[in-house]
Amino acid sequence: MVMYQLKPSFAGGELSDSMYGRVDINKYDNGAAMLKNFVVQRYGGARNRNGFKHIGETYGGERAFYIPFLYSSSETCIIEVTAGHCRFIAKGAYVAGEDGAPYTITNTLNDADLQGTCKIKYTQSADVLFIVHPAHYPMTLTRYAATDWRWEQMPITGGPFEDSNGVAVTEEEQTVQVYKYGPGTYELSLPDTVSSVSVELAGAGGGGGGAGVSGSFIAPGGDGGAGESLRFTAPVEMGRKYELVVGASGLGGNGKTADASTLFAFLNTQGAAGTAGNASTAFGYTARGGGGGSGGQIMGKRITSGTKGTSYSGGGAGGVKGTDAASINGKNGGDGHCYVRFRYGSKAAKISVSATEGEVTLTADKDIFERDNVGGLIELTHYKKSEYKKGVPDATDALMVSCLPGSSVYVESFGFWEGSFALEKYNESSAMWELVRTQDGNHSQNYNFTDKNEEEHIVRYRITSSKFDTTIWSGENEHQKGYVTIQSFGDDYSGIVKIKEYVSGKSVKGKVLRTIGSTAATQNWAFSPWNRSKGYPTAAGFFEDRLVFAGSTRYPQTFWGSKVGDYYNFGTSNPIVDDDAVTATLNGGQMNGIKAMVAFGELILLTSGGEYKVSGGQGKALTPSNTLSQAQEYRGISDVLPVTVGSRIVFAQQQGNIIRDLAYSYEADKYTGDDLNLLCSHLFDGHKVTAMTYQQAPDSVIWFVRDDGMLLGLTYIKEQDIYAWHRHSMHDARFVNICCIPGDEYDELYAVIERKGRYESVMLGKRNDNDVPEEQFYVDDGITVRGEDIKEIDGLDWLEDETVAILADGNVLPAQKVKNGKIVLSERHGFSIVHVGLPIDAAIKTLPIEYQAQDGSSISRKKRVGSLSILFKNTRGGLYGLEKTKLDEIKWRTTEGYNQPTKLFTGKKKIVLPAASWDDTQQLIIKQDAPLPMTVLAIVPEIVAGG
Repeated sequence: MVMYQLKPSFAGGELSDSMYGRVDINKYDNGAAMLKNFVVQRYGGARNRNGFKHIGETYGGERAFYIPFLYSSSETCIIEVTAGHCRFIAKGAYVAGEDGAPYTITNTLNDADLQGTCKIKYTQSADVLFIVHPAHYPMTLTRYAATDWRWEQMPITGGPFEDSNGVAVTEEEQTVQVYKYGPGTYELSLPDTVSSVSVELAGAGGGGGGAGVSGSFIAPGGDGGAGESLRFTAPVEMGRKYELVVGASGLGGNGKTADASTLFAFLNTQGAAGTAGNASTAFGYTARGGGGGSGGQIMGKRITSGTKGTSYSGGGAGGVKGTDAASINGKNGGDGHCYVRFRYGSKAAKISVSATEGEVTLTADKDIFERDNVGGLIELTHYKKSEYKKGVPDATDALMVSCLPGSSVYVESFGFWEGSFALEKYNESSAMWELVRTQDGNHSQNYNFTDKNEEEHIVRYRITSSKFDTTIWSGENEHQKGYVTIQSFGDDYSGIVKIKEYVSGKSVKGKVLRTIGSTAATQNWAFSPWNRSKGYPTAAGFFEDRLVFAGSTRYPQTFWGSKVGDYYNFGTSNPIVDDDAVTATLNGGQMNGIKAMVAFGELILLTSGGEYKVSGGQGKALTPSNTLSQAQEYRGISDVLPVTVGSRIVFAQQQGNIIRDLAYSYEADKYTGDDLNLLCSHLFDGHKVTAMTYQQAPDSVIWFVRDDGMLLGLTYIKEQDIYAWHRHSMHDARFVNICCIPGDEYDELYAVIERKGRYESVMLGKRNDNDVPEEQFYVDDGITVRGEDIKEIDGLDWLEDETVAILADGNVLPAQKVKNGKIVLSERHGFSIVHVGLPIDAAIKTLPIEYQAQDGSSISRKKRVGSLSILFKNTRGGLYGLEKTKLDEIKWRTTEGYNQPTKLFTGKKKIVLPAASWDDTQQLIIKQDAPLPMTVLAIVPEIVAGG
């Protein structure tokens, strides 16, 4: 019996071999066993990947990280960030300076900042990029012109600040501080006044074991064991740094399902064991992690439930075991933690300042300053008294008062007078007095009015006049001569100093950013929450016209929002108003750090342990007094910056080997999502993702860099239920970083690659959907040379000693090895369009060809595939067969003239398989090793059924 099994598309992508028995799901018909250097297109076809074009070496051939700059859809570029330098790429080439060399500026990053999964995060407003890294004060990169960019420390003008020290009320008048750490390795620096710490140290819980399931027979896994909890007091030494290691949770084991039709004698299925929770260590103590639960096993008729992992008490919770087919996988255990509590400094410490403006010296009566304070801000609060002046206006400053921010001056005239007077205020920027208003008089009538200080600092106001006549008329009281009063109102006022130099524990020097209220000593002061020992923000974004920073070492679940519309000001007013800066902490039980944020109608904060939405609640705006955070799911995110696809967030889970999406569900009334690599777990086993970006056009592909340098693609169109994985590699090279920006026709994909210890920038070539072979670019790290009578190509130094593929005027030339940066195309015949670069090995391997017969499945039956029909589009070149060592060439040439390139083919092509044989597993291989395009839309194998 002959059958024709249609494979209509590759919209299922590459599937794991664990899926070979799942012929019952739709993705089996649309999936593949391998899609290597083939991209699944949005309509389902598979097209071999275009080549990456060579741009050049990164600065100094060093490791680089890309930041996209998106001013508008037409004004975009890539910022290449290396340790100490930035360069810029636009339209596939480095932006050149006046000397013709790539335009380069300096930055403050070092090599360690760019290693592994780079922790740089960024957000953009017009020409300014706001950049954060956990080891650096927030930075800005500003474009003033195409070749005038400036990397600077962000000039924050106010806030945020920790809680004010206020007045001493605790034992020994010291501040009580608690540092809370989630999973990771940390270097702890303590204030010099700390002599001991109280510590709560917890190991992580072990993962639950997976269940074994076969039909109605179930062998549950074992629960993971709880981690150990220790409480102790440890002495500390002044100036010493302490390493803290907080264990991450053990992973739940995957359950395993066996075919219910398998005979008991052959039945042997066992869920995977959960991994042990990691221990936590601090100050010479170790809190042990819980053991992983074992997997449940069904062997023959014997059902053995998994056993619980070694368990302690008080630490991270053990993961729940897999119980049945619906909950077959064990759950991850709880993370470990470390809480360090200590007393330091003195609330009673008083700080005085040498002046209220300019460069100043701050002096404390106790040791409260540290070297790590340099670069941060300190807020000094004084009570500013009311001021009242009375007199006859003249041209002097006799009637002058100082008005607090948000407060007002009150002006009133009395008695008999004629002429006029003016209210003026002093502009610090222009250093000039500005007129507020003029008041005319008519001898007997008096006036009163107010003016509000809308500035963020103290403003001086004065009353002046050059014609204020107080002459008394006949019969009037001499004591009723005219005069004017001006009054300001007292309140607490906070000035700000940026600390620039450490002198001692009692003294630092700095620059006044906001006028200090008085030089008198004050007990009311507060430090910035960011410095080298406390850490700096790890995430950035915009929400409701606020710049938002989030997450630091000391405050992992805190986020800071700027004033509305004033992105450099994180301060507050007195009293607080709705557009003031916002400081809030997530309502989470664990101290899992915020690592990313995405703004929709609500602000989505993604932490290493879960996802939260933040808003003002009930449709209200976010304000200092109106902040609501709600947990959505508990998945956790890695350090890789997530991408948004429409209304969905796609991110790598905390371990970096599971890709999930997240979107609002009306049914669940929360943000939730799916595991996107469940069906292709083999692509992630033993690996994690280190970078990702989204290329919307032409095929809606999310690109991922794996830690071994492989490039993974996910064609993702959720509304069509398309999430198709494909893998990509480059000969003798590793992918390091990727980034995408809008282009003229398609989104442009850029990549940093490493070859032979040097780093290069490359760009994915343009896709040409036509039948003209001359313009097709299918070589990697290559170039295109145009001209007349081209017989040789030189300047290929980056490809020295590499064997390169060549497409010249649409014809494939024999591969050559580059010597002295040069290749020779022909001694006699010249060419006009030549593409040269590393060859690309692209291949499709189908899933085992199966069909459903009337008397059951074909999985265990022999079958033969003697021929097949393939629907191609704009294709030439390629091999086919059933075994990778026995592939035959596809023949294409038809009516083209002599010395003319064969046109690209579109249509159905029937191919005979000369090496066909009988076997119970038949998988087709289609390979493209020539520098030419190939698009496979559908495959119809001719299947001869056997017994």
